[in-house]
Amino acid sequence: LLEPSGRLPVALLSGDNMWGLQFQFDGRLRYLTDPGTVTTGHAAATLDAEFAARRAAGEDWIVVVDPGRGERAMKRVAGDATETLFASDEWVIYRVRGK
Repeated sequence: LLEPSGRLPVALLSGDNMWGLQFQFDGRLRYLTDPGTVTTGHAAATLDAEFAARRAAGEDWIVVVDPGRGERAMKRVAGDATETLFASDEWVIYRVRGK
């Protein structure tokens, strides 16, 4: 489903460190925070700021979130700009349209 080709930027909005995903994406996984989620301890941009910047650039991107709080944050910030690519008990993967 997701391969680390670098074609689309990938971000993680989660309270958990997902080192397997960071490895899969050669360390290019960008961490995001949201006031309603637990932070990972990484220097991270906020979901709101990242969404606004990518929207202004017209850039599509991928976001991996934890079910529950992460999903609610994505719906609150990105709304109809999201497309669910994958969902499981462990994470939900969205493609977020930049236009």
